[in-house]
Amino acid sequence: IFGFVDESQPEIFCQILSNEPSEKLVEMGYDSSKMVFRTEDGAISNAVWDVMMYNLLEQVPKIQDAFYKAHKMNDKSTK
Repeated sequence: IFGFVDESQPEIFCQILSNEPSEKLVEMGYDSSKMVFRTEDGAISNAVWDVMMYNLLEQVPKIQDAFYKAHKMNDKSTK
């Protein structure tokens, strides 16, 4: 992927860490063991995607709330 990744491992941690994740962040899927990307193609896990999107949307609270609600309702089309 980056020329220095041990590709013998299927997944590698992507270093998204939080000492005290909020309840909503945990509900979005934050778990340090799920913050990974695949070495084969560099794809990130769904948990990484959801956590990163939730964090980025902090700048637009209405959209962040809609994203959170869609996640809780498993509404993939809204997400």
